[in-house]
Amino acid sequence: MRPVLIFISVLSIFLFACREVKGEFLDTIGKAGKGPGEISNLLDFTFNYEDSTITAFDRHKKINYSLTGKTLNEEKLDFSVQSVIRMKSGNLVFEKFSPEGNPETDYYLRLTDGKMNTIDATLPIPERDIPSISLRGQIYRAQLKNDHALYFSHLGDTIYQIDKDSIYPLFTLSYNKNTDILGDASQPIDLSSAEDIYSFISYYETDNFSMLFFMHLHDWYCNVFDHETGNTTVFRTDFNINSVHNNKGIILVNSIDLPYFIEEVFEPAVISCTNPDVLENVLNNYEEGIFTILKLEFLPF
Repeated sequence: MRPVLIFISVLSIFLFACREVKGEFLDTIGKAGKGPGEISNLLDFTFNYEDSTITAFDRHKKINYSLTGKTLNEEKLDFSVQSVIRMKSGNLVFEKFSPEGNPETDYYLRLTDGKMNTIDATLPIPERDIPSISLRGQIYRAQLKNDHALYFSHLGDTIYQIDKDSIYPLFTLSYNKNTDILGDASQPIDLSSAEDIYSFISYYETDNFSMLFFMHLHDWYCNVFDHETGNTTVFRTDFNINSVHNNKGIILVNSIDLPYFIEEVFEPAVISCTNPDVLENVLNNYEEGIFTILKLEFLPF
């Protein structure tokens, strides 16, 4: 059985034991609160391979836990984190979206060492006049791929590669329509007549394919580029993926939407589900609360 960490709420990390998707609940890591070792607003976490510990990033602090949930140490941060991934080298890739008046950390993309000293950074975050900005599309825009990472820019026009000690543009994207990625969060989104707009754009890679998901009007599409043949194919789809693990796309569905996915998209999955008791319980109680899985981290043992 391989354990997997699941970031499922803003207050805690859940640890499961699993083989592929079958598994049982093991433990909850992190306790809600504002005291030492407690989490008030969990933004992301990383698994630290060298000592098998977990680092949880709260708004302005990070807490290290053992896999049993014991608090090991805590450190204050002078910047907030939107998301972070840990590379095999031990370096960290930070994504940030809102400026804080800190010229060292106010970048959309920043590479640091394990002690969070900046190695390289790109795409400085400008001061904004409007009070609230939303990203319409991929939330976690950095993806770990083998010994490097990829980053899909906040404007959707460039893919960056992140190596051990540098960040550089890998290739650029051009569209035959306008793109709607950055928007005013206070304004409602109306795409019913947006004939010339692509929205909710996200990008993922496996070893063999590059996948660009997007919405046009009310329909989802996926542009798939085959690395071997160089061919590109566009598919209409009923979903978009949220991450990639072992060259497989992962779809994270919140509980309120699960019945739709089962009935309209993945009906055969009910027959082959490896944990039918858990599925039945979720389907019977999905209206009691919305549980959204935000991130998966498969542990290497």
